[in-house]
Amino acid sequence: MIDYDLNGNMTTMKDKGIKGIVYNYLNLPDTFSIILPDPFMVGQASSANLGYLYRADGTKLRKNYIIQGRRGSPGTTHITDYLDGFQYSYLDGGGLCITCRTDTAFEEQAYNNIGKTFPGLGGTHEWKLDFVHTAEGFYSFTENRYIYQYRDHLGNARVSFAKNSEGVLEVTDTNNYYPFGLNHIQGMLMGSNLGSYYSYKYNGKELQETGMYDYGARFYMPDIGRWGVVDPLAEKMRRHSPYNYAFNNPIRFIDPNGCGPKDITGGESDKALQELQRAAGSSITLARDAKTGNVTYTQADPKATLSGNAASVAKIINDKTVTVELKAENTVDTSTGGKYIGGAFMGNTILPSGNVEAIQEVNPKVLGILSDANAKPGEGILHEVTEGYEGALISKASGVSSPDSSSPTSIYPQAHAAAHPQPGVITEKAEDVSGLILPLNYFKPTDRVRALHYESNGRTILKRNSDGTHIP
Repeated sequence: MIDYDLNGNMTTMKDKGIKGIVYNYLNLPDTFSIILPDPFMVGQASSANLGYLYRADGTKLRKNYIIQGRRGSPGTTHITDYLDGFQYSYLDGGGLCITCRTDTAFEEQAYNNIGKTFPGLGGTHEWKLDFVHTAEGFYSFTENRYIYQYRDHLGNARVSFAKNSEGVLEVTDTNNYYPFGLNHIQGMLMGSNLGSYYSYKYNGKELQETGMYDYGARFYMPDIGRWGVVDPLAEKMRRHSPYNYAFNNPIRFIDPNGCGPKDITGGESDKALQELQRAAGSSITLARDAKTGNVTYTQADPKATLSGNAASVAKIINDKTVTVELKAENTVDTSTGGKYIGGAFMGNTILPSGNVEAIQEVNPKVLGILSDANAKPGEGILHEVTEGYEGALISKASGVSSPDSSSPTSIYPQAHAAAHPQPGVITEKAEDVSGLILPLNYFKPTDRVRALHYESNGRTILKRNSDGTHIP
């Protein structure tokens, strides 16, 4: 049984004993109140409380994990501070709660909490610098060694390894996952480690005591494959449930920050990058990170001043206040059910930090044909990238996010005018049932049309059939 508030935020999860969740104005959880029954002593129960502290932009700064022991048992307070990749820890009290399911993220058969193996009983209550994130894993200050992680294409931590005191390589943790992120049970008296840096597992996110993963914008529940709150960008993906994870396809998509899925398989994204490279020319070389999708460039002559299309692309990449996300697919329908020819302006969002995220949906194949038909290699995709970027600058200056081009309040006309020009003019024709192709004004509303043809400079760039299929 799950209850929700008027904002669509989950407030209870009674099968886990979560009796209440309170949210802040960003719909981020402030506190969890949890009842933990003792299976060995009927009528006896412990309670756990989780409290979170955030910056104004939603960045997590502190987590307070407090266990109130049952009658006659001491309680425990564990505080974690997060500071730009560095993680600090404080433990007050030493009472072990063997039956507290929060110590194993409600998966006691899957996880071994290192705090129960090394609880630090009787130690001095003091803050300790625990670890810091590195490019390949972590550096543990408590163990005084680097921890390396092998991660798969989704960013999931699969194997952690390090050198022991004798300099011999040893495996410190292994994780195997079901598609939506729940850990496998590895066998009797075996399990993945939990606590400290071991808690960073599925998608590289931190597993909380509630069994949820913290993605930044919201918390995810791998046991049911759903988020606990509504997608902050739900209006941009109206055909999908605002609680779905990765379009219900966690093998192909990830959700880096809880705001929207990203395709990590390459495919059309690689074709979009190839088109953008054609537009930029040989003075810069573009590269796309397979995990994050971020595009970077290297300059053939670092001392040279970039100009033309290369300068435009470099400017957008260098501007860290604006992110233009290209959603590349071989389709002619937008994610909101609209129609488009090659590219569509899907609006933008101003983040609490003041940065802007813009979204353009593109079909690289269609844009490539359009560019070639007009002898302007790659400039179709360049138009889409600059359109999203110019729209983001307009929204940033006004302080108002923009909806997609189908809305009357969209800034699409201004963004389109300010963008790099399209490579050519597109005209629309229709094909009747006999195969005759004529301009649209030759047809009456009652005439049967077999397909629509979109042409540029005498070449068909897209054919949309009446049955919903399209070429290319």
